[in-house]
Amino acid sequence: MKKRNKTVQKQFLKGPKLTTEQTLQFIEDYKKIVFQSTQDTSSQAISLRVPKSLLSAFKTHCQANGISYQKKIKELMRNYLLNKPHF
Repeated sequence: MKKRNKTVQKQFLKGPKLTTEQTLQFIEDYKKIVFQSTQDTSSQAISLRVPKSLLSAFKTHCQANGISYQKKIKELMRNYLLNKPHF
């Protein structure tokens, strides 16, 4: 786990400059992702524009695999942050 934290720190430092408040908020959010269950207590609705064909194919693929496409999007976002930070 320490190696992953150092990798995250290095990637984070290479990224765009954040204010102190933004940095602290990111750290708090990241700790929640890493140290708490995958079910956060609160959710926030978002609006995201994607090509119709991409969304349709994604929904169909998820349905064929018996998973909610919204749940899969959340899983992908979480895995992206935990496994491949690109800040």
